[in-house]
Amino acid sequence: MPKLIEATLAEHRAHQRAALLDVALELLTEGGYPAMTFSALAARTGLARPSVYSYFPSRDDLAVAVCERELPRWLESIQAAMDATTDPVDKVTAYIRSQLELAASGRHDLAVVLGRAPLSSDARTRIRAIHDRFGPKVADVLTELDVPRSGQIATLVQGVVNAGLLRISAGEEPEPVIADVVTLVLGGIDRFRSA
Repeated sequence: MPKLIEATLAEHRAHQRAALLDVALELLTEGGYPAMTFSALAARTGLARPSVYSYFPSRDDLAVAVCERELPRWLESIQAAMDATTDPVDKVTAYIRSQLELAASGRHDLAVVLGRAPLSSDARTRIRAIHDRFGPKVADVLTELDVPRSGQIATLVQGVVNAGLLRISAGEEPEPVIADVVTLVLGGIDRFRSA
């Protein structure tokens, strides 16, 4: 196959794949995981349903691909907020606040939808690997603050943040939730540091 035709086909496939991911994200945020069917993807993109399978063999593969594209963007914005300050306590505050502000803006809806989706353990492992590769390292900041068992405490901090994410996603006023989560986490960190 001539290189020009090969390059044109590769561009076409990349464009089609991006369109499928755009539509998958729309379907997920509009109607949740049940709405993201290959029939709906085909209808919205104008592709034949079998063509969708040539890009993504399963719904799990499609969900992971959406995460591969979207999750690094979120995580990079959280890291940028943390990098905007040098004070470790302010870094923890930025870590919390930026995640909860993502929820308030609606950009975190995908995580809520996929958290409830019947994904396979393999798909969840693949999504976790994306998160771990790009995720802000709050455990490192906790170590800098001399918090013991910083890895474990970082997981617990994220659990409190996740509870705040769910409250905001359920429609609660964001700013009081953000303030409460920041107060709770920083108060806990102070207790660990003074112990």
